[in-house]
Amino acid sequence: AMSSEIIDVLRPMTTFLQGGPRRVPLVNGSYKMPKAASGATAGWRGEGQAIAKSQPTFKEINMVAKYVDALVPITNQLIRYSLPDVRGWVEMDMANVMGVEIDRAAYLGEGTAYTPLGITKIPGVTQVTLTATGTAPTIAQIEADASNAELGM
Repeated sequence: AMSSEIIDVLRPMTTFLQGGPRRVPLVNGSYKMPKAASGATAGWRGEGQAIAKSQPTFKEINMVAKYVDALVPITNQLIRYSLPDVRGWVEMDMANVMGVEIDRAAYLGEGTAYTPLGITKIPGVTQVTLTATGTAPTIAQIEADASNAELGM
């Protein structure tokens, strides 16, 4: 499909796409999928005691297509008579600037009507703030990060 060709061109320009995120086809521009809001629990018990039940809960993620683009009009005369290859330079420049914008939105996007929600802005995801002295995160922070990663986005 044409969209996969475009993503392949942009992949080297963006750290987010280089990470290999799961791509979901947005048939008709949207896709809904379930998300675990809470998972199973485990606990210890004595002989003959009842096993505690857990009730995972789910919510729904509604993904809607967002569009990033760039437009650079150039004349036929410039394309034909310029040295070096202006068309190639413009294409590469557009790919670079789109890669920067995709990264910005993928990490920091506010999730407005026309922009994606970045992974650092997802509600309920714990963020670890490092200090200027480089203090290591606590065990609780690491466990919170691992717990958030298990639930997914």
